Formats: sequence, structure tokens, C-alpha cells
Amino acid sequence: MSALDTFRLELRACLGPDAFLKRDRDMRALFVCGRDPGTPEGYAITREGSLFRVDLSPARQRAFIRSLTPGPAPADPRWAHLCRCLLTAEPSPEQPWEPIRRTLLLLDAGEYERLLAFLTADAAIRKRRHAALPAACAYLIQEHFAKEEIPC
Repeated sequence: MSALDTFRLELRACLGPDAFLKRDRDMRALFVCGRDPGTPEGYAITREGSLFRVDLSPARQRAFIRSLTPGPAPADPRWAHLCRCLLTAEPSPEQPWEPIRRTLLLLDAGEYERLLAFLTADAAIRKRRHAALPAACAYLIQEHFAKEEIPC
């Protein structure tokens, strides 16, 4: 089960089962939908032409980030190293949402190599600028790969 599934189910309840609801491939929001979802609590809606971009509201973003917990390091050394890099400093209470959103979307899509390349570059830039690292990305990766490595 993807970390996006909870949000997907909540939005499906607002939109109905046959409404168009997809991951935002432009990664400017979590989802895009073809009809106005109204104002579901905890979400921010932006209309662009005939599409509606649906993302978490800032308060829901903070609550989601606080709800994440560390997990076991992934078995793959590349992912384990990336998680260590993202967790080198004390996690900031105000973590950047854009890389966290992108992590959610790319994990859900199974685009692991693309995510690895993005987060590696993003972490390097943030470290050089002494900016807050998205530690929540490490927690999402740890959780995702822990689920993947459990035999069915």
C-alpha cells in the first residue's frame, strides 16, 4: 500500500468512485482531478483550466510530516546512504514540502531511479546552502522499502 492511498481514498469519498483522479505528473500537487472536489478538509485546491490540482494544506502537511517515524535502513546501499544523508541533521520542524511531495509521487509510481537521482541532487544543494533537509523523505523511503522487502 502506497503512502498516497490514504489521501486517494479520502478524495474518492468526496468525488465519487468514477471521478477522474490521478497522480499529478507535473508534481505541483499530489493529484489532479477533472471535477471540483469542493473543499475537503485538509486539502488545498487549485484550478488550472479544466483541471483541479489537489494537495495537502500547509497544516495537513505539517501533521503528516510529524506522523512519520524512522524505520529500518533499506537493504540497498544506495538507498541506505541517501537516508543517512537526509538524516544527518536534526529534522527541522519546517521541512520543505516540494521534495516530500515528489517522494510520495515517485514512490507511488515505482520510479525509484528517478527518485534516487532527484533526492541525491536535492540533498547536495540543500547541504551546500545550509537549508533544511527533508528528513521525512528518508522516513517515507524506509517505510516503503520495509514493506517491499517483507515476503508475502
